[in-house]
Amino acid sequence: MGRSLTVQTLREIVLLHKPDVVFLSETHQPDSYLQVIRNQLGFGQSFYISPTVNSAGGLCLWWRDDIRLDIISSSKYHIDSSLFGLNCEQGARISWLYGPSYNEDKLEFWEYWKNLARNGGSDGCWLLIGDLNEVLHICEREGGSVWSSYRRNYLRELMDAGSLLDMGYKGQAFTWARKEDNVIVLQERLDRALTNETWILHWPESSLTHLARIGSDHNPLLFSTQAARSKGKPTFHFDVNWAEDGEATQIVKDCWILNPSLSGLSNWVTNLKSCRSSFIRWSKKKFPKCNKDLIRDCLLELDDLQANQAISSTERQQELESSVSTLWIREERYWHQKSRVKWLKSGDSNTRFFHLSTIQRRLRNRILKIQNEQGQWVCGEGLIRKEFESQFKAVFSSSGYRD
Repeated sequence: MGRSLTVQTLREIVLLHKPDVVFLSETHQPDSYLQVIRNQLGFGQSFYISPTVNSAGGLCLWWRDDIRLDIISSSKYHIDSSLFGLNCEQGARISWLYGPSYNEDKLEFWEYWKNLARNGGSDGCWLLIGDLNEVLHICEREGGSVWSSYRRNYLRELMDAGSLLDMGYKGQAFTWARKEDNVIVLQERLDRALTNETWILHWPESSLTHLARIGSDHNPLLFSTQAARSKGKPTFHFDVNWAEDGEATQIVKDCWILNPSLSGLSNWVTNLKSCRSSFIRWSKKKFPKCNKDLIRDCLLELDDLQANQAISSTERQQELESSVSTLWIREERYWHQKSRVKWLKSGDSNTRFFHLSTIQRRLRNRILKIQNEQGQWVCGEGLIRKEFESQFKAVFSSSGYRD
C-alpha cells in the first residue's frame, strides 16, 4: 500500500467509480498513513486492523458519511459489518475477508465462517467479499505446481454449508499473479464475492468486475448492486476559458448571421445551434484531451494483456503501468492548475463545472466485453453489438442443401 503507483491506482479507481465503501487488505502500513490517504479521497469514516510488528498484513475499511456501517466483529483476517443505507430497511451484512495463506491458520478461519454460514449467517442479505486465498475449481489456476485433487476445498465447504452463491465476474479470469524475473509463472482467481439467496433477490443486478492489475499482484474488485445505465447525449457546456481565445470570438461572429427569412426567435435559435456545432468541432482540435484518451488506451491494452496472455513475459505490462502512472500525474497537474486558476479568478462559485469536467465516461451497458471465436476480447458497445449480430446470423443461416 505504500508504493506510489498502488496509491495512485486506488485514487483513480475512487475518482472513476465513486464507491461508497473501500476495503483494503495487506496494507503493510500504520493507521496514521492510511488516515492521510482516506482524507484525501473524501471518506469520512474508517476502521483499521493494524499490521503486525513486522508490518505484515493489515486491514482497512473506509466508508462515506451518508452510509451507516456498524462493526460486528474483526480479526487480522476479517472485518464483519452491518451496512445500512442501500435501500434495504433491515440493512445488509457484509463480511470483508482476507483468507490466511498459511495452512496452520486455514482450519480455524474456515471453520469459523462455515459454522456461521451453517447457522444462517444472516437473516437478511449477506455478502462475503475479498481475497479468500482459495480457488474453487482447477480451471481457476494456471501454472505453478501440479494441482492436487485430494486437497481440502475449504471454499466449497463454506458455500455448501450456507447455500452461498458465487457471484461470478466480468473481466479477467484471474485476480492474482506471481512473477519471477518479470515472467508470470502462476495465476489464480483468489478474490471473489459470495452471497446468499436473499441478497440476490433484493439486488438482482449485483455484479463483480475484475479491474486491471496496476501496482499490485492482485486485481482490484469492483462490486456494484446496480446495473450500469446508458446515458443520453452529453449536454453542451461553454468553457469559460474559450472566451479568452481570439478564435472563439471569430467563431461567434461567423455563426451569428441575420437571416431576413426567419423571425427573431428562430434566427436566434438557428445561430445558437450553429455556434454550438462550431465550438464542438473547434474545441476538439484546439483542446484535445490527449491524456485521457491515452490513459484509456493503455488501460484497455493492459487489461487485454492480463486477460489473454498465459504464462509469459511482463515487460510490455510494465511499460504500460509506467505510462499510465506518468499520464495520471500529467492529467492531475493539468486539472489542478486549471481549477486553481479558476478559483483565483472567480472564487469557488463555479467549481462544480470543473468537477463535472473530470467525470469519466461510465459504462453504457452491463456487457463490458465479450470473447469472440478467436479468443479475443471485444470491447465497446458498437463492436459488441456487431459481434452478437454476426453470431446470430451464423446461427440462423444455413449453408447446406434444402429439400
